[in-house]
Amino acid sequence: MFRIHLLLCSLVLLWGIVVSGCSSLGPGATVQRFYRAVESGEVKAASEMISGSVVSMMGSKKLEAALQSETAKISRKGGIQSIELLSEEIDGQTAEVRVRVTYGNGETDEQNVNLTRIDGRWMITPKGK
Repeated sequence: MFRIHLLLCSLVLLWGIVVSGCSSLGPGATVQRFYRAVESGEVKAASEMISGSVVSMMGSKKLEAALQSETAKISRKGGIQSIELLSEEIDGQTAEVRVRVTYGNGETDEQNVNLTRIDGRWMITPKGK
């Protein structure tokens, strides 16, 4: 369970709106939408923002379970109060985004999220993929 959480945190933690025409979202906006989708329990939407290499590595059932676990964790922390974009570095087809998530209970969590542009969409990927 910890490994799944660690993997999601390292990924972190393009959904219907993106798929339906907002594919010009930058990497930072993609990360924010990912967190919001996970927060609201929209597991399918969140998983669509994760690269196929992660899905292949984890398997779709484990990924779904990990996302549901993250949804429950966020709920226990009082939801997400804010997602602050600390930095966004784009290098061609890859990007690294640093965010600070503040939860309703006052806890904060800072994460680096790696993304790759795949078919015009920013997708969350493991570092170096």
